Amino acid sequence: MKLTTKKLKLLIKEVRSEKNKKSMVLERPDSKNFIVQEGKKSFSLQKLNETTMTALQGKYMENGFVVLTSDRSCHAELGIPYGEPCPEREEYFFKQNNIENREVLKRWVRSKGYGYTPVYGGFKEEIKDESGEVIGKVDSPEPEHSLLIMARNDKESTNYLSLKDLAKEICEVFNQDAFFYKPPSSEDTNAYFIDKDGKVDMKFSNFVFGDLQQDYFTQLAKGKEKRQSSKRFSAIPEGLYVPKPPLSAVEARERRGEIFITVRGK
Repeated sequence: MKLTTKKLKLLIKEVRSEKNKKSMVLERPDSKNFIVQEGKKSFSLQKLNETTMTALQGKYMENGFVVLTSDRSCHAELGIPYGEPCPEREEYFFKQNNIENREVLKRWVRSKGYGYTPVYGGFKEEIKDESGEVIGKVDSPEPEHSLLIMARNDKESTNYLSLKDLAKEICEVFNQDAFFYKPPSSEDTNAYFIDKDGKVDMKFSNFVFGDLQQDYFTQLAKGKEKRQSSKRFSAIPEGLYVPKPPLSAVEARERRGEIFITVRGK
């Protein structure tokens, strides 16, 4: 079922008048599950705000997921080179518009029968000295607000729009260039950037978890873990390499703190 312009306008209207209207999601007394009502149909959603890296490495990889955003910067929309300031008025407009669009996106995802986990998409910025020499890197101060959405894995999943098709619709509506797609492990162990036309823009052959040195990363926005590394993962583009696991206990102790990954050949 494709999102119509009328339906999108209704979602936006609901967000703007949230204080005066009931949410589309009704919380059960046990506060662990939700009931979503769409017309005469209703279905349950599991609350996903306690997602951990363990769950991500397990059921999320197995079922498949997407990571996408509704945010758009004035740099992207107005063609202003990154690093140059946006006009103050335009900066304010896009900031407020992004806040509103995030709520629209959440309601849209819920209405399609999917749960989500808030995440940040970030990257490392270079730190330069007075001579212009790069002396280090630091996380960007303004990460992109995104949603991580796991594919449905139940008998009713065929009754809903596929997660990949939903992501393509979201991409089109919010004028996004691409979204991150991890297919179910039973179908494909790789991951991809998919553009708004549905074509593969980039292929990823592996993941690393808890590595704070990666230039690009996805980080859980919430969670019980206090350590930043416990909330972060990165996809490794095809053709890049990661260090091999240690060959002895002595080497493992020397490399304490690393996340070791075994890459199996095909």
